[in-house]
Amino acid sequence: RNIELSFKSAELPEIMLDENQITLAVNNLLSNALKYSPDNSLIIIKTEKVNNMAELSVIDSGIGIASDELDKIFDRFYRSKDNKKHNIYGTGLGLSIVKKIIEVHGGEVSLKSTYGEGSTFCFTLPLTDQE
Repeated sequence: RNIELSFKSAELPEIMLDENQITLAVNNLLSNALKYSPDNSLIIIKTEKVNNMAELSVIDSGIGIASDELDKIFDRFYRSKDNKKHNIYGTGLGLSIVKKIIEVHGGEVSLKSTYGEGSTFCFTLPLTDQE
């Protein structure tokens, strides 16, 4: 499908986390970005330090999410009602799993999306106190 992945990573201090669980969360976000992005597009994965948190963002230029669905998108088993998305397989569990994993790690998950233009899914994780 010729989708380019771009990584923009800031150097971050140590983070206490369950590597398998965070890998699952990142994989779920990246899988969604790939599923909903058009051919010949770009997906950006970015890490940065924001206040006392590490932030990871997955930015795509895919279908986007309608504003009336934004508050439901992390609900368990929720699937978009958009006809453009009906032929894309999914259980509606991926984003609820991401949210639960991140919250258990003391972080937060957020979403910015413009229908027809793409989405940015972010999560934060607390940085390890170096003292």
